[in-house]
Amino acid sequence: MANLLKLAIFLERLNVVFSLRFRKKLNKKINNMKPNRIISFASWFAALLLCFFASQINAKNVPDLQLANKKAEQILLAQVYKSGVDVSQYLISEKYDGVRALWDGKALYTRAGRLIAAPAWFTKGFPSTPLDGELWLARGQFDALSGAVRKDNPIDAEWRGISYLVFELPN
Repeated sequence: MANLLKLAIFLERLNVVFSLRFRKKLNKKINNMKPNRIISFASWFAALLLCFFASQINAKNVPDLQLANKKAEQILLAQVYKSGVDVSQYLISEKYDGVRALWDGKALYTRAGRLIAAPAWFTKGFPSTPLDGELWLARGQFDALSGAVRKDNPIDAEWRGISYLVFELPN
């Protein structure tokens, strides 16, 4: 019962207003509940709060979901070779183990359309033309690269060694 009262106080701090009548009814129900039902109720309510806050975090990461989906559709992915294709018409480069990044002329996005929070100095001088490429750190450093790229607040020291290797001009 004390945990639920603490939860109610926490919710009040989040500007969730409970009427006095609701609190009295809630306290009466809590007093009549078995301990395992109280835990179940608290778990359900905590899960509900977690879902709400998670949706707010996703909204921050992808400000415009339609824009993100459009960007994801523009990315070229590897295809299985079909006989009859004249490969002499293509340039081939080494496959780097990095993070795919699409530049839309203003910001970098992942394949899934998630905004990459790159430092301003990193993208300074990038063209307004869309680019498709790979963020790369070094061989065997994918985990460090991935960790740096996924942060909402970039750390300059982590980005100093990262390169943007362009291999496609979308459209």
